[in-house]
Amino acid sequence: MERWWYLDNASNGRDKVQKSKKSPSKRSDVITHKKWTFRVLVSQLELNVYEKIALTGDCDELGNWDPDQAVLLNKEEENVWSIQVNIPCDVDVNYRYFVASIDPSNQTSVHVRRFETHINPRTILKSSEPQELSQSETFGVVEGVEKFDKGWLTNETVLELKFFNNPFNLKERLKNRLLFVKLTAMNLRINAESSNLHSVMEESLSNDTRENTNEQPAYAFSEVATLNNDDFNFQRQEQFGRVYQKDDILVFHITVTEPENIAYLIDLYTYKKHSDDSLPPYHFGYHYLLPNLLKKSEGQLELPITCASKHRPLGMMKIEFLKITPLNDPRCDLKMSFIRYWNEKWTGLDVGHRGSGTSFKVTSGGNIRENTIASLKRAAESGADFVEFDVQLSKDLLPVIYHDFHVYVSLKKKATFDAHDMLELPMRELTLEQLKNLKVYHVVEGRSREPKFFDEDLAEHQPFPELSEALTMIDEKTGFNIEIKWAQLLENGLPEDNHSNIDKNLYVDCIVDVVLAKAGKRKIIFSCFDADICVMLRNKQNLYPVMFLTMGQTKKYPKYYNPCCNTIQNGLKFAVANELLGIVAHTEDLLKDITQVNLAKDMGLVIFCWGDDNNCKDTIKFLKDKGLHAIIYDKVDLLIDSKAILPDVIRKCPKSSIDMNDCICKSIELLRNNLANGDFGENFTIPKIEPMFIDEIKMHRGSDFKASFKNLFVAGPSQFVLKNLRANVDNKTFTFDLELPFLEFNGDYSIALKLLVKISGNGKFKGAFKNSIAKVNAVGTPSSSREGFTEFKLVVKLNVDYAYFQMESLLLSSFAASIRVCSRNEPNLNQCIIASVKELQPRLASGQLDPDFVVPALEPLALDNIRMERGQEFKAHFTNLLVTGPSSFNIEKMRVNLDNGTFDFIINIPKLNFVGKYSLKINILLLNIQGKGDMNGSFENSRARVKMHANKYQKNGQTYLKFERFNLKIQIGKHKLHLNNLFNGDPNLGQIGNQFINENSEIFLSEIIPGLEKNLAEIFTKTANEIVETASFDEMFPDIPPTFNV
Repeated sequence: MERWWYLDNASNGRDKVQKSKKSPSKRSDVITHKKWTFRVLVSQLELNVYEKIALTGDCDELGNWDPDQAVLLNKEEENVWSIQVNIPCDVDVNYRYFVASIDPSNQTSVHVRRFETHINPRTILKSSEPQELSQSETFGVVEGVEKFDKGWLTNETVLELKFFNNPFNLKERLKNRLLFVKLTAMNLRINAESSNLHSVMEESLSNDTRENTNEQPAYAFSEVATLNNDDFNFQRQEQFGRVYQKDDILVFHITVTEPENIAYLIDLYTYKKHSDDSLPPYHFGYHYLLPNLLKKSEGQLELPITCASKHRPLGMMKIEFLKITPLNDPRCDLKMSFIRYWNEKWTGLDVGHRGSGTSFKVTSGGNIRENTIASLKRAAESGADFVEFDVQLSKDLLPVIYHDFHVYVSLKKKATFDAHDMLELPMRELTLEQLKNLKVYHVVEGRSREPKFFDEDLAEHQPFPELSEALTMIDEKTGFNIEIKWAQLLENGLPEDNHSNIDKNLYVDCIVDVVLAKAGKRKIIFSCFDADICVMLRNKQNLYPVMFLTMGQTKKYPKYYNPCCNTIQNGLKFAVANELLGIVAHTEDLLKDITQVNLAKDMGLVIFCWGDDNNCKDTIKFLKDKGLHAIIYDKVDLLIDSKAILPDVIRKCPKSSIDMNDCICKSIELLRNNLANGDFGENFTIPKIEPMFIDEIKMHRGSDFKASFKNLFVAGPSQFVLKNLRANVDNKTFTFDLELPFLEFNGDYSIALKLLVKISGNGKFKGAFKNSIAKVNAVGTPSSSREGFTEFKLVVKLNVDYAYFQMESLLLSSFAASIRVCSRNEPNLNQCIIASVKELQPRLASGQLDPDFVVPALEPLALDNIRMERGQEFKAHFTNLLVTGPSSFNIEKMRVNLDNGTFDFIINIPKLNFVGKYSLKINILLLNIQGKGDMNGSFENSRARVKMHANKYQKNGQTYLKFERFNLKIQIGKHKLHLNNLFNGDPNLGQIGNQFINENSEIFLSEIIPGLEKNLAEIFTKTANEIVETASFDEMFPDIPPTFNV
């Protein structure tokens, strides 16, 4: 089994924050930062007017890998960019350069156009002296290796317009002419100079007839590629567009930020019939493609071509379009990317097809149902490097593992089948609950009326496991090749299967979201036969690689409408142009011309293969010898190579031994030294037990008891005494006791307990156990991966007679036990604080945080009296105002800087209800509104921006925090006011008066909102200060390792 790429777990995401830089902390007695000049040469890229060079890294000053917090460099001279930044000098600093762009009309997000993708980023050692300005680096080149890739979507949208299968139908005089196609993004926003859509269009056309200058009227990036040509990479458009010839695959790739305000001008050029070759082509036709036709994620448009001079119809053209939107909850950053990473040593990987193999084919069907947890586990236990499986969505949009588009559902519970007992349904029309609970059969079982599996009582053998289940239940060392199922158009124009109206972006997003949330350190590769989904997967995230599945030249399956999938050559060019990892080729096509493997490698691509031809040991060996990176095949548990040799140092105990227990005891005694140092001879090693190393022990008993012990070295295990062995070789069961006279250990600890007081701390610890006894029960079962072998599962219970611990830096605290503390070193400190506040919310309403810890109640909130007077014609008084609902707030975003004591966050309050008394007299025009009595109202979906600043001060030799008055600004969403007893209770006039007040509510809100802001700020400030007054800074934000979250 090959080892794979995950050197470190890439960050799965981080909440985006506002674009502001943290100031480096300053201390008068210690130098904490050094001024570093970043200077980079960018000669291999041609940047446009919107693009700049930026850098980010693993410290606050460089944005912590968040592109929105990155540092923009200044253009020093031609192709050279630089900036000086104060960076920490007490740690190594890792960083990357990237090409950034920012929409000038909406400067809220940074778009990553290109970024460096080396697994190991650039590093400034803490011992390094500041650079001289003359030194420079080269963009994309680290240690002599050039590697950079295009970015992913943050808040932009990509539109692809595709011309293939000869889409132009022109009048006879224009047929067989050489065509040029040019695409221009046009801004439809109406400004002072262009007051209507007609003028915008006229201006666009007039610009185009002046030979289409290269300036883009909108913030857009346009590229074009002809995928079946020798030069198939995406490039900027030529002056008169890209030539289209018969059977070409022409693709335009446009990135915009406001797709609803962008139209696309399609210009067509050709040469005059007898023109001189030195003359440029002339503009003969055009079409304006408006955004209302591009609302779906994909589609096919048949559009008229208008004559550029006479504005008459010249013919029709057929365009395929694809719209790619960003993930709703993007989790990607610039810390690490495996989007095109592959180690040259990784060849000949074994990939289990649908787990341990397809189960419904006559010749290769396995005895475990395909695409189930059991099948995936069988492949993993057999030593497969990857398992390949199919994922599609249930009706309730949950990713499930299943291959076919249809299922058969039993209408009755019967032992025999009848033609009327079964109903064929699209899998997508059933919810996950229905798929789990109904008696569902595979299409092969349904059509033959012969069920193959009777495994209803075996949970892991059930069909339709969720993708999230597989990600958590299968050994993380086993990689996943996730094939996304999507029905496509066939070459004859018929659909492979009729998809429901689900949006393609939503379909992909539902699957990608689960992977980004649950994959952890697992190796992941996405793949799909649908070229558009591959492009979507590549543009929506930058963490996991994508491979394009190709059908190739075959008689077994019908061809697809998109020609990229129908030949290996087209598939390779498509993969290179879209910066995919590689292709998954059909072995039937590969075996016709095995040189195509080297063609893929020469193009810098990884190549897997699939197909029935792989289900043969000789074919697998042949393909591995030819350099295939991976082979996907069935019956992986039977066909995979596996060997094991028992070391000579191990004394064998034949079943004929007179005293089996005594033989085993003597054999183990002879191995005592081998066990101590882990030496069992060449090619066979096990971890040594003297000293024994334990990576980590975690102890979690609810939220009140959390402890972590790391890097433990234990001395004494090799002095064990084996006693009371009871061996049953036939049943493969062994029970025995291990007496351990003395165990001594040391390592690192982190601990947080809530007893009568809080106990927390981290540091070094040591300890010892005396007179311990380990009771061991070992049970062997036949290996699922290797025939004739046995796998053992051990259960060990350790009884300790005497234990001793000594820990450094334990801290006792009287801090309120209900308040969760957060490590100051926590990389997701913002999220930790949000979680801590969320746990407190039920208590904030009453203010009773603990039995002995009370803060001001948040419910109901009393507002100061409000008096509004604007002359004699407008008088309003509001008194006894009480507000309910503030404690239901949700923190949407937070940004904390403990160094300078700033806490900035945005909260959402779903609903605020208020009641009170009013007195009102208003004379406006002919309307005289007056009344006195009760009032009520509500604010819905209110958002507040809160800024807090805490000053540090010393008390009893420790540092404490004290907050200044909060700065709080509220934006009100939907709102309603109602005043009872207007016009002395007249219902008709009262209704008119309340309608007028609500239609002119800004008059009243302008006075009510400041009062609400003032009172909320005061109570938040008072609550925060009463909390922090009881605990020191070290108690609230302990200096414990970031991997241990209290």
